[in-house]
Formats: sequence, structure tokens, C-alpha cells
Amino acid sequence: MIMTSQGRKCLYWTLTAYLCLQIISFGVVHAQEQGDDVRFDYGDGPNGPAHWGDLNVNWTKCKTGKYQSPMRITPDIMVTASKLGDLDAEYSSEPVAANISINVGYAVEVKVSPNSGLLKINGVRYRPQQFHFHLGSEHKILGHSFPMELHLVHTSEEDPNVRAVIAWLFVKGEDSPFLAQFDGKLPKPDSYPRIFSLPSITLPKLEESYARYQGSLTTPPCSEGVTWTVMLWNFPTISERQIQMFKAAMPKENVRPSMPSHGRRFRIHADS
Repeated sequence: MIMTSQGRKCLYWTLTAYLCLQIISFGVVHAQEQGDDVRFDYGDGPNGPAHWGDLNVNWTKCKTGKYQSPMRITPDIMVTASKLGDLDAEYSSEPVAANISINVGYAVEVKVSPNSGLLKINGVRYRPQQFHFHLGSEHKILGHSFPMELHLVHTSEEDPNVRAVIAWLFVKGEDSPFLAQFDGKLPKPDSYPRIFSLPSITLPKLEESYARYQGSLTTPPCSEGVTWTVMLWNFPTISERQIQMFKAAMPKENVRPSMPSHGRRFRIHADS
């Protein structure tokens, strides 16, 4: 087939438009995978926690919510609650498969199989989805900040929008055997691609003592209705070496300030 001059011009502009779209598309996807689409940070500037609720119409709970996390834990809201009962949770004692994902300088997130554990609260069955780290702690007990906090996030088997989080607070001390699993395996802040397979890992250890309260996600959209369980009082340790290891992977601040309790209680499990 012989193509006319007009046909060749049409084909040329069609191919040019297509290539331009591909380049633009690649640029957008690449920017998103590098984390350039993040619209909030933890600083004092216009994108910091004080302004999260103004950055997106879906994030208004960050400024209007009354049950926000991390809740400010003061002596007047700490109460013992025998009705809580023993922690109803079971997690695999064997290593589980995991992936490290979403590291944009703010957080390292480790995704795990929902089949690796089960948490039951008031008849609701929750399955673990991922855990991530904060340097230092988002929850502060009696004003005391911890060098690291770990959040194991669960969703309900019935409704993925119903969440529960277990939090561990780390104290400065010896190397943590749990954190030692990530030696040499933490991605750099600008790593690409953003998902890395891990050898099987063991999950953090549950404690008999714990406290519970109703709160929210600690990042936008700050959705409420999240049941928080905070491990007490046998806090795991983290060494200075491990702090620096995680700081290299998460060089940006990632701690939301404490939020008012607004009548909530920090209910501490007590033997009946």
C-alpha cells in the first residue's frame, strides 16, 4: 500500500501524540512511586499535622474529630478495667512471609499475610495486614516519649474499613532480636521499585498487660472508629545502633503530636 503525503503526516502526528502521552504517563507513575504525590508531612509548615484537615476535603477528621490518635495519656484518664479480660489474640509462632513496601522517607511498612494472626475484640474478628514504625513514639505515657513505636494494623473480616491497631513502645537498651531481622534489609528512602520481598520473619511478641482506647488513624484521612491496644509494661528494647539503622531508612520526622482525650479513658487491663 502506498501512503499519501497527507497520510504520512497524519501517522506522524498520531505517533508523536502517543509517545508524548506515554512519556507523561511514565513521569506521573514514576513520581507517584517515588512518593512525590505525598501531600502531607510532620513539620511545622503548611503541610504539617496542624493543617492536615485543610489539605484535602476527605481529611477533615484530622481537625474536627474528637476521637483522634495518638491520644494524650495523662494520669486522670488512666483507669484499670477488669472487664477487658485477657488479650484475645493469636499469632503464628512460625516465621511468616512478608514484603517491605511504601518507604518515602516517612515510614517503612511491612505487609504480612492476614492468615498470620487473629485478634478478637468484642466479638469482632480482625486480621493483620501490615506493621510500620515511628521514630520516636506517637503515644507518650505521662509525657514520656519512647525512641520507637510499632503499629500492627488489622482490619475486620467483615468490613475492611473497621480497624484495630496493636502498638508496641520500645525503650533504649540492648539490640532487639525482633528488629535484628531487618539488619541490612531496610530500603533506602528513594528506593525504586518500592516493594521488596523479605525472608520469612517472626511477628512481635504480645504481652499480657495492655491498655485499650477508641481512636483514629494517625495519618490522613485520620478516620475514627479504630480500636487501639497498647502493649504494657514489659517494653521491648531498641539499641542505639538499631535507632540509627531505622533513621537512615526514615530520615524524615513521622510522629503526629498527641491529641486531646475528649472524655475518653485509657483503660488498663487488670486481673479480675
